[in-house]
Amino acid sequence: MPHRHTHSRPPSWSTLFPYSTDHPPEWKLPKYSPRSGDEKPSHGWVDEHTAASPTPGVEHFWHRYGKLVAAVLATTTLVSTMFTAMLLLSQPDSLQLVKEFLPATHSLGESSLPLPTATDASETEIFEQPETIMSEEVEYKAYIGQFLMDAPGESFEDNLRSEHQYITSWPSAGWTNDVMTYANLIHLALLTSRIPILPPFAPSHLPQEAGFPPVGEVFDIPRLSKAIGIPILEWKDVKRQDSDDWEVLGCWSTWSTWQDSHRPSYVLPRLKLDVSYTGLPDDFKLFHDNPNDYHVSLNKLVQLAFPSGRNAALVQHQPVAAQRSGLTIEPSEHLLCYDYLYYTGVDTAFEWWYDWSPQWRFVGTHMHWTPRVEGIAKEYLMNHFGTNDVDSVPPYIVVHARRGDFLGQCATQDMTCLPTHSQMKRRVLEMQSSLAAQGIQTDRVLVTSDETDPTWWEAITEMGYTYINHTELGTEAKYGMWYGPILDAAFQSMGAAVIGTERSTMSLLAERRALDWQSAPSTRLTFSNVPGEDN
Repeated sequence: MPHRHTHSRPPSWSTLFPYSTDHPPEWKLPKYSPRSGDEKPSHGWVDEHTAASPTPGVEHFWHRYGKLVAAVLATTTLVSTMFTAMLLLSQPDSLQLVKEFLPATHSLGESSLPLPTATDASETEIFEQPETIMSEEVEYKAYIGQFLMDAPGESFEDNLRSEHQYITSWPSAGWTNDVMTYANLIHLALLTSRIPILPPFAPSHLPQEAGFPPVGEVFDIPRLSKAIGIPILEWKDVKRQDSDDWEVLGCWSTWSTWQDSHRPSYVLPRLKLDVSYTGLPDDFKLFHDNPNDYHVSLNKLVQLAFPSGRNAALVQHQPVAAQRSGLTIEPSEHLLCYDYLYYTGVDTAFEWWYDWSPQWRFVGTHMHWTPRVEGIAKEYLMNHFGTNDVDSVPPYIVVHARRGDFLGQCATQDMTCLPTHSQMKRRVLEMQSSLAAQGIQTDRVLVTSDETDPTWWEAITEMGYTYINHTELGTEAKYGMWYGPILDAAFQSMGAAVIGTERSTMSLLAERRALDWQSAPSTRLTFSNVPGEDN
């Protein structure tokens, strides 16, 4: 049975993280330094112990000379420790002696020295050395180890620590929408003081043989964790990926607010999870007067992390039997979970489309590519533009022309309703003008699209634009089926300017990434009200 907590509310940050006072923690790992360009966001916390100093003289002294004193003391301690350790290592059973000699705060998993902040970190090389990346991965693995009982095993419940609380959800849409869903999950984890557990991506828009890549293969989880101040786990950290043990888990269903059943997901069989869902009260809908709207109130979902909100919801709905085992259990208090978090909002539908979106501002903007994905993308760009190094890759305008299934967005099944090449050309001129105002001149245009018609691509070439052909370059054979869209998304995020497609979430994230990461302007190809065109 799922573990139950008896405390009246989830533990505060000071309880959840021993290194914290009243805000999310700084990591305590030896030598860990986040990659540059990702400063920790300000959450408006004030440390009451440092807000006002009763001894301004001392404060002035430490403000002026504190770093020098700390450096001298740290150097003296380090030299002394190294000398003693070298002496001990020359003796029999030296390793054991060193372990006994070092204080507990200098164990393999911890350090008494504070980690450098994001602003202290030096600029990271574009192509990082493999040993550097491996070291960071090992250190992050050691860090998250304190929030689990052991290495991933056959049972997730046996691996979750009783003193911590967790939260998870499942993917159930296209890849970009699943990325947004995971950001929503992490944002909800911040609001409920829980540790998020991210499932792998599901190949909902790819053949099943494409596999289920972990989020950490695509996005830099250690960097994200450092930026937002909480640990981030993946299901592969919690439970063996090859486990044959099915487990029953009680979860809440957001989908039930407008449908008679939960939202299915490909990952549940993969994780060997048999879920018993409980529906949400009707007032959890974001818009009560629209029974057909998908959206659920984020503020209401927060309430389910607390005993009073959970108990009130359970009065209105009873759990439904899990499909495989037939067991009926209430939603877990230890591992809070939801079937689908894409359609959630504070008070507005599709909040990601607004510049004030908290899901983007506090989470999404920090979801950077892994060094491997970034390195592969930049190598492709180097070869495409014929340069010898990444620093000489010229600024380019990137176009994401979503077509394919967007034919259904048209009022009729007439292909001419999709944005035309002439509209694309006008948008390129607009972006060239915007870049020129910033002192950037470029005639290089890189087009990404899901279009399969060769004549459409021929017209792209005739306009003087270029594209990266993943089929010719053997991207799938080299890296797998997922890497066509992943690399396209990386190309889009690196553009000096972005031209997206109306209503496309892939375009939306391209615009947001390019704007936040390199101040790139953007515009969109539109379906209607286009001057000078008949669509």
